[in-house]
Amino acid sequence: MKLIRITLTCLTGLALIGLVAVGSASAQPAMSRGEQRLSLSYDECMSRAVNAFTKEGWVNIGKGGAFVNAFKQNHGAYIMCNVAPENKIWVNIVVASLSQDNNVPGAERVQLQKWMDQPAASQTNPPVSTRTCTFQYTYWDGSHWTARIERDQFVHAPNGDFGAAHSDTIIRYISWDGNRWTAKISRGQFVHAPNEDWSRAHNDVILNYLQWNGGQGQVRIGDCGVTGIP
Repeated sequence: MKLIRITLTCLTGLALIGLVAVGSASAQPAMSRGEQRLSLSYDECMSRAVNAFTKEGWVNIGKGGAFVNAFKQNHGAYIMCNVAPENKIWVNIVVASLSQDNNVPGAERVQLQKWMDQPAASQTNPPVSTRTCTFQYTYWDGSHWTARIERDQFVHAPNGDFGAAHSDTIIRYISWDGNRWTAKISRGQFVHAPNEDWSRAHNDVILNYLQWNGGQGQVRIGDCGVTGIP
């Protein structure tokens, strides 16, 4: 079991190098690996991993067989949950980064490990924000809309005309990479579903959308009235 776990960690490290270094053949990412042996279930481990990435502002969080991976700026990371003896779980965290500061991967790993030490249920949301904000986004069909977030609702205005606006629990938008996504607000987070396929949804603290002029826009949890909503 120990050999398998170390082998998987090494393979994951190699995968991270490829993911973080894509587009830069000469890049040599700095890496950091840490290990914990925790008394928790596999499901709790995976839940803590998602929470850890979310709390630290990582994005594009994805799940696979016994691992959760995510990205933040030019960093990539995996949190792996492997069954250990005595009803415990080996938690391996690998972080790779193209940052000029070689201390970054270790610092990011330490923060993720702190969250893994805490039960997911104790990782409470910050106090509720009552502010609202607006942003201009591009709809699936290329049309221009302005959205105003009011707590857990989106108020959508065609071409910014709030006289013709309507409220909804979801927003359908074009993301930075040109793909179609749907998002809703739940428990103080955005829930993003590619092509409105909720079976593949993930939680995040930011929403990356395409602006009317084709530029990249972003809304972050806490910027609007979306933080701490039950």
